[in-house]
Amino acid sequence: MTWRVDLIAQHIEVENRHLMDEMLATLADENPVRDEVAGRVYRGKDQVAARYAELWQAFPDFNVRPVRYTEQEGIVVMEAIYTGTHRGAYLGLPGSGKSFNVRLVNVFGFDDERIESETIYIDLAGQLRQLGITAIPRN
Repeated sequence: MTWRVDLIAQHIEVENRHLMDEMLATLADENPVRDEVAGRVYRGKDQVAARYAELWQAFPDFNVRPVRYTEQEGIVVMEAIYTGTHRGAYLGLPGSGKSFNVRLVNVFGFDDERIESETIYIDLAGQLRQLGITAIPRN
């Protein structure tokens, strides 16, 4: 593996263990995390931390299991299985106790030593269906 794949593996390991400071340390300061399916962009470590805190509360057993990495021209694409059980508020809805198991693809960009960007593509429809969510409340 290259240093980039090693860094992503480290990032995923501490993300799965809910180690916020260690996870944020793998990111460049203004690291934008793009959730393309939900249409959201999280800029900077404060916004990224808030996103993960919400996910970890909603899905205490949150787990990303990498299946394959592909590296080319300074980017790494990670294919993974994403699982969790809906225990806390998510998308404005209380925990249902239902679990999900969906595919996830992340595209990572890098600076000289850290993750500079992350774009997330997830089977959100599959996740919501498995959680029994048929409509998302509007704010």
